[in-house]
Amino acid sequence: MIDQNANTTRNQILDAARELFAKHGYAGTSIADVANQVGTSKAGVYYHFRSKEEILDAILDQPILSLSKLVERAAVEHLSPEQLLSAYIDGMARSGKVLIALWNDLSIQEKLTRHNVEEKCGQIISLLAGPQPTEGKLIRARAAFAVAQTAINIISSHNGYLSPEIRKELLDAALRALGQPPAHI
Repeated sequence: MIDQNANTTRNQILDAARELFAKHGYAGTSIADVANQVGTSKAGVYYHFRSKEEILDAILDQPILSLSKLVERAAVEHLSPEQLLSAYIDGMARSGKVLIALWNDLSIQEKLTRHNVEEKCGQIISLLAGPQPTEGKLIRARAAFAVAQTAINIISSHNGYLSPEIRKELLDAALRALGQPPAHI
């Protein structure tokens, strides 16, 4: 029972930190803020996490792992641009609004760099451009990826939700940027 309570508290800490990071940014959120949000002491937070950075790592682990797996899967399975963009948009939808705030948070850019997030995004762009891409194909791939990334902003303005209709519009717009027909999904 103790392990279950500890796991519940850990998840509450992560949920509170996600909300506070999204609202105030990483630098603008303290361990005391997280503790207050959860209704525990700073020591209670430190019982589960050694530092605020460790909390951030736990929050970023899933979206970064998902992005890495998508890049690997796309390369191995030779996903079509539609499949790749669709999976990327779905990943953004699952990551929710915390990723929106953190993506542009200058205080964690070094951490994102250490996790090779920009490199992974570049790999997706390369996959969208295809083998031996022309400058035009690279530009269209970057534009398609940028359209798919707007899922972050849309999710933020819709309280963390991406409706099937909006998802399809995003995917279709990204495919149009690539010069491809609308999605079949």
